[in-house]
Amino acid sequence: MLRNAPRSSVSPDSLSRYYLEILTPDTKLTPHVTVSEYACRCGCGLGTHPKDIEWDILHRFEEIRHISGDYPFLLSGCRCKKHNAEIKPPGSPNSAHLRCSALDTKPLNGWGALLEATGITRDRFVEICEEIIGDGGVGRDLYGKFGLVHIDRDPELMASNPGRRW
Repeated sequence: MLRNAPRSSVSPDSLSRYYLEILTPDTKLTPHVTVSEYACRCGCGLGTHPKDIEWDILHRFEEIRHISGDYPFLLSGCRCKKHNAEIKPPGSPNSAHLRCSALDTKPLNGWGALLEATGITRDRFVEICEEIIGDGGVGRDLYGKFGLVHIDRDPELMASNPGRRW
């Protein structure tokens, strides 16, 4: 049970007070996430300003990393509407990524490497995400070719459909 697992020392409150200006691509938002990893990949600037940052999802991602041996890495964070529509397959028109409150993640070097190093299967990793994300959304790659796990803590989606799983 994860309730007794050690917690990350990074908290949303301790992070947000340090970022009062435009951030550089190399600025670390958490010990393992830089602005360039979190921001929209098209270069539009979404996710590069402190007002864009959803600290709750970043904090929970750090907890997931801590519990699963620091293997997961960030594939996608913020997305503008244009980039969201251009990715393959296209993102949902109401995606939590549009509000910078979602992350797509998977283990560095794949699921086999995570299992070999930690004994954590993909199913167990999803369970860890579900416990830490709580009322937020957790989903597996619906298309199977990316092997990613989506996590979000989007207030809009949590209000209309708490605890979404797919």
